[in-house]
Amino acid sequence: MLKVSGKLLSIIDDSYASKKTGERILQKTLVIMDDGDVDTSKVALNAAQIAGGSEMAFSKLINKKVDVAVSVFAFQGGGHKLNAVGTALPLGNFQSDLKTAV
Repeated sequence: MLKVSGKLLSIIDDSYASKKTGERILQKTLVIMDDGDVDTSKVALNAAQIAGGSEMAFSKLINKKVDVAVSVFAFQGGGHKLNAVGTALPLGNFQSDLKTAV
């Protein structure tokens, strides 16, 4: 399993309109600063993960250390995209963090 760890800086709304149907496609991006405060990673959440509560869980953990399981999609011309896997809920004992989050 690949994992991204670090301080959750923000959650960006990356929703867009489908070119085929014009329907709004719900998507969010987690911006996570690595533990060395050197680089950020952007991890995409899809509509099913958001509906399952992942955005709500992460929104309570802004400016806290988080871990999220990811998959990597490599583009043919170079570059990559990190996608949260499974339910996209924070890894570890995040339930206690959610209870104490302000």
